Amino acid sequence: MIGLLSGIGEMGNPHPVQTEEFKRKRFQPVGEVPPEKLHRTPVAVTVGESIYRAIQQLDRPARITWLRRVITNAAKRDLMGDSPPGDVLALLSQLEQTRLTKRQREIVAAIRQWLCETKG
Repeated sequence: MIGLLSGIGEMGNPHPVQTEEFKRKRFQPVGEVPPEKLHRTPVAVTVGESIYRAIQQLDRPARITWLRRVITNAAKRDLMGDSPPGDVLALLSQLEQTRLTKRQREIVAAIRQWLCETKG
């Protein structure tokens, strides 16, 4: 019996080799990836239980894409002083679906026109 157990620790490869190609393919990004190179360290936070449950209802690719978009937009807006035009245009579209006065519709149209002219 001792002869059978003597080789247990010696069975693995003592000099494993991981090629660069293997290392590149190990961790592939999930969901939509922004054009900017991803940082190698992920951002992680804990949130309240109700928020966690709501986020977890999304499937994994949708959840990662949503979190990446929300964090990126908030950082650009709150920390970098840049309001992404897509968010503003989406907000304007939501406003246009509500009951607006004639003057409010004119203001929304003027903002949309200005954004399209300045942000190109």
